[in-house]
Amino acid sequence: MREHLEPLFARHDKDSWVMPEKAFFAGVRRQRSEKEGYKWCYLFPNGRKVYFNTKEEGDALLDAEIG
Repeated sequence: MREHLEPLFARHDKDSWVMPEKAFFAGVRRQRSEKEGYKWCYLFPNGRKVYFNTKEEGDALLDAEIG
C-alpha cells in the first residue's frame, strides 16, 4: 500500500513550504491560484492578490511587500 501512496506524498512535499512568520503576523495567506498560468497566490489583508509560480519568486514578493 505504501508504495502506491509514495508518489502522492512526494508531490505534496514538493508543492508545500513553510511561509515566513512575518507573513502570518501581517495576515498574508497563500492558496493555489485560480488564474491560469500561475501556480500560487498570496492574499493580502487589503484584498490584493499576488500571483507567482515558484517558492523563490513568492519569497521575493513577500520581501518586497512586507519588508
